[in-house]
Amino acid sequence: MPAVMPLRRRPLDAFLVFWFYLVLVYALTREKNWIRIPALLYGATIVYSTAVYFGYELFDEANRGEANLLAVFLVNIPFTVVPLLLMWRMRQPDPFRTSS
Repeated sequence: MPAVMPLRRRPLDAFLVFWFYLVLVYALTREKNWIRIPALLYGATIVYSTAVYFGYELFDEANRGEANLLAVFLVNIPFTVVPLLLMWRMRQPDPFRTSS
């Protein structure tokens, strides 16, 4: 990954994603249905970005010799699985409705 990429991401993570996490936790704990669409967008964004990252690690010839692919996957799989689980939970129009 180009050295400048992490530098561009840090302000975005600090000012947007951090606040979204707080809103997401609030909405999930209070069972607010309005979080459904933002949660789906967040999940799709994170899954896409981790897929791009995995692709870069796997297919970039310059990086192939340096990358410890097992460590890359073990560390980053939760960043893919958790958003997928969130998207699965939010797939229904009323995700907090309890089935009787």
